[in-house]
Amino acid sequence: MTNYKVSEGGEETIYSQLLKCKNGDTIEFISNNQMGYIKYKVVENEFNENELEVIDSYYHQMYDFYTS
Repeated sequence: MTNYKVSEGGEETIYSQLLKCKNGDTIEFISNNQMGYIKYKVVENEFNENELEVIDSYYHQMYDFYTS
């Protein structure tokens, strides 16, 4: 499994990286502020096409912080 990183304003986008990924790879999107962090896992749908599944984000982390 490979982890790809995409930055806001960069040449690569989440979806251009998705075309290069395999099932099980991860893609991290990092924006210019802390609230833009999101991490996806590449999974296959029922049509054997790659999809993104959110596995971590700024909002997930804040929810865990305030509910523990």
